[in-house]
Amino acid sequence: NTALRVVGCYDLHGGIGRGLSGREHIRNFKRIIDANRSMEINKYTANAIAITYIYWWQTLEEGLVWSTERFRNHLLLLAVRTLEESVAMFPDQMSLRFNLGRLHYHFGSRERSREIFSSLHECGISLELDYLQDDLWSPLFFFEEFFPYRAYIDGIIVAERDGSKCFDAKLAIVSATAYYLALICQENHRISEAISWSRRAVDCFYQNTPAKYFLAQCLMQQAREGGISD
Repeated sequence: NTALRVVGCYDLHGGIGRGLSGREHIRNFKRIIDANRSMEINKYTANAIAITYIYWWQTLEEGLVWSTERFRNHLLLLAVRTLEESVAMFPDQMSLRFNLGRLHYHFGSRERSREIFSSLHECGISLELDYLQDDLWSPLFFFEEFFPYRAYIDGIIVAERDGSKCFDAKLAIVSATAYYLALICQENHRISEAISWSRRAVDCFYQNTPAKYFLAQCLMQQAREGGISD
């Protein structure tokens, strides 16, 4: 569990990572991966190993240590492979499937991410999620633009403080999958579908600010194009 907690709050530029050289970062990453591999394979170790490969990639991508593009791509492949194998072992775990979809969207196959997100959107509510323990990789430097972390965390805090059952963390993730699907549609010039998915994202979790902003952009784009449907 110590290794998992280290991954959960690792920061290349502050906190645990402050003052470390690039090579010291990499030594830490190797230790975290080895520690998690030594434990029983489960959703926590899988998420921890995959995100550590991404941190390792980020360290090299920022030039803190020299590396070849081939090796950096290999790290991304290892992260994807780790989660692909874990999802096959634990298909009912929402966090694993969501993180895998995001890995493919940002680093792998857009088509594979579309398949994962479509499936997740359909059956998301029936999947398992422990919102106090499952890692959605909030520290990663770009993911905050695609998931409403602040609203998600605020909802969890209020629910735990008040003992309320009104907040459903799964809906926030299902909303995020709809937003990703909207992005994919817009990238493929299917603006009407992008609007439809964006609306689903907002309807599912109104606090999804990235989805609301994107919906407004899509509506303006459609208006500029004369309201032409796909």
